[in-house]
Amino acid sequence: MNGTASAIRSMTGFAHLRRQLPEGDFSLTLRSLNHRGLELRIYLSPELEPCEAGVRRLVTEQIRRGYVELRVHFRRSASTTAPVLNPAVLEAYLGAFEQARLRCGVTAVPDIDQLLRFPGMLVPPNFEGPEPALEQQLYELVRDAVAALNQFREREGAALVTQIRQYLGELREQIALMEAERSVILPKLEERLAARLGELLRTANLDPQRLVQEAALLADRTDIAEELARLRVHADELARMLERGGEVGKAASFLLQEMQREVQTILSKTSNTGQAGLNITAAALAARTLVEKMYEQVMNLE
Repeated sequence: MNGTASAIRSMTGFAHLRRQLPEGDFSLTLRSLNHRGLELRIYLSPELEPCEAGVRRLVTEQIRRGYVELRVHFRRSASTTAPVLNPAVLEAYLGAFEQARLRCGVTAVPDIDQLLRFPGMLVPPNFEGPEPALEQQLYELVRDAVAALNQFREREGAALVTQIRQYLGELREQIALMEAERSVILPKLEERLAARLGELLRTANLDPQRLVQEAALLADRTDIAEELARLRVHADELARMLERGGEVGKAASFLLQEMQREVQTILSKTSNTGQAGLNITAAALAARTLVEKMYEQVMNLE
């Protein structure tokens, strides 16, 4: 890549960080998978939930596409200040237990020892959210996790780009083979066109405009020059995309769909043209496989 190119990222990545602080211990897991857009799911310990908006902003500033899941668990250190019961959480759990009793006939009694272990049941006195220092530590941890995830995604992206470039080189070889075989079958195509035009000329009361239309239609149905030219142009543009870097996934996906259509059109035009036509068909089938492989890889790119 040149000096101004941005790294190409895969949408698949993983990061796991732990951090011990005087206030307690953080454990963060951040993972991403393929997705058409950006879908971000955030799961925070109840004590950290007031920070969700800030966490979401930090993630979306650096990640543009993918299904992203962030989980942060925080366990406070033992302190001289005893935690207090969170009545809202207790009422929510007891309400859920009562619904289970009414709907399913559950006869057991809630175990207070187990209830006190549930997330968010015990909180610091006068708790209204994490203290500012703890909130900043959370944001720093999220920044570090996003950076680690993107490093993972860039390594994956570099590997995918290497594979795509290899397939692209092989595709160009197949295009060159088809171009060479086209020069072989071109005289046969011209003979076929001349025969068709001769048949039309023998037709009584032939409309000159129709003759021109038939000639153009027959030439379009048999010659693959335009498809090969567009296929090569698309291959060159894909190479430039990979060189520029950045968020190429959607644009490259569209380009490869166009390449698939060109190859399919070539396959539909090469029947009844002898051995050279069979050679073109074989090369087009190989090209189609290569385009499909590139498409599969591009679908993983941001």
